Amino acid sequence: NPTVETNTEQMQTLGPFALLLCRLRNTDFDKAVSVYRGAHLSDATIEQFLQAGEGHRGCFPALTSTTRNRAKADQQGNVLFEIRTSLGSQSADISSLSDYSD
Repeated sequence: NPTVETNTEQMQTLGPFALLLCRLRNTDFDKAVSVYRGAHLSDATIEQFLQAGEGHRGCFPALTSTTRNRAKADQQGNVLFEIRTSLGSQSADISSLSDYSD
């Protein structure tokens, strides 16, 4: 089916094209930012993080909401994550779309 082939070919270029558009629109693309996330963790999980040491690098394997407001994130659990990132291909500032104010 030629229509299916064409759509598949277009999909292979859509992601890179969208990334380029995002970079053109976002002048702060490589700007380093700190964001925060509060979480409720068990004592055993907290101990694992402590053993890994300060500066441990980890990964959130799914969409993870964060805030730039450290005090607000600190109210959300018994652990506060400080996440240093840049507004690049792995993160985006969608605060203008949020129902929650920072």
